Amino acid sequence: VEAVALMTLGKVLLGQSDLGAAARRLAEALRLQRALGTRRDSAETLDLCVQVCLAAGRVAEAVQLCGSLEALLQSLGVPAQSYLSEHKAAAAQAREHLGPAAYEAAWAKGRSLTWEQILDYAIVMLDG
Repeated sequence: VEAVALMTLGKVLLGQSDLGAAARRLAEALRLQRALGTRRDSAETLDLCVQVCLAAGRVAEAVQLCGSLEALLQSLGVPAQSYLSEHKAAAAQAREHLGPAAYEAAWAKGRSLTWEQILDYAIVMLDG
């Protein structure tokens, strides 16, 4: 329950453009989700992390998290498009910003991570 509350608070703070506070709450949520092993809940939190990265101009990190999110959703049997479709425009801009090779490399790197590595990466990125 606490992890969901932190994730929800992070979402509200993101909507208010308070990226620092949103990042802190989302990192706390991910730590709890990792401790509890709640992979499905962490997918929603990671989706919000992508939004924080995009809002902060951290394009490569957002792309890597999207690759990770896609892999996590597939492992859970959840259609990735239900999450990633809202990032379509941002993905096109990211590809243009990074260039196709860097974009594909970041996406592939994200897909290669284990669930624990995904959460560790997101937490470090949010804390940094």
